[in-house]
Formats: sequence, structure tokens, C-alpha cells
Amino acid sequence: MFKFLGFLLILGLFGFLVIGVLLGRVIRFFGPEEKTRPNKKRSGSKSQNSKTSNISQKKFSENEGEYISYEEVKDDE
Repeated sequence: MFKFLGFLLILGLFGFLVIGVLLGRVIRFFGPEEKTRPNKKRSGSKSQNSKTSNISQKKFSENEGEYISYEEVKDDE
């Protein structure tokens, strides 16, 4: 009896999962297309922003980004 109820429970959970995935895909397919359009605009604006940022890049100092080992820092103290 309990094995049968457990089997029905597992079958119901998998069925619910499959129906949920299929329903989600249907909703996404027939849903509004406005969500995809801003992504394309954003990617275009990102490329435009990267072009403008290349022009006005920050000038780094001479030692900025240089690797300093922990032992050297420890010795300085």
C-alpha cells in the first residue's frame, strides 16, 4: 500500500515537473517579445559604451597592477 502511494507521489512530482517545464516554455514562446528587445539594445549600447570607454581610459600609474608577493609586504613592516 505504502509502496504504491510512494510510487504515485514520485510519479506525480515528475509529472508536475514536466508539465511545469512545458507550460513555462509555452508561456515564454507566446509571451511578450519586449523582454528580448531590450537585451539586444543593451548589447548594442554596451558595444557603444566600450568604444567610448576606449577613448577615455584612465591612465594608470607606473606601479599599479604590479605583483607584490606577500613576503615583500611582510618584510616592509
